[in-house]
Amino acid sequence: SAAVEVLHRRELAAERDPQARARLVLRLAAVHEATTGGLARALECGAVDRVVEPRDTRSALVRTLAELPQRRGSRPNGPL
Repeated sequence: SAAVEVLHRRELAAERDPQARARLVLRLAAVHEATTGGLARALECGAVDRVVEPRDTRSALVRTLAELPQRRGSRPNGPL
């Protein structure tokens, strides 16, 4: 799971054995899904709008950007 790779990157990097690392990823992914509810829960609660297959990423991104309102003019910097 991509979330597991990000959330547990140090722990995974410390595991040198590829097979043990793969088992660790599976175990951590199962814990993560049990804790958060997984992708189905993320879609259900609106945390994720939709799932895009990797091969469709470029076209989905282009389509989404084209749907954004066109903004012209200056964009003020927000307060720091």
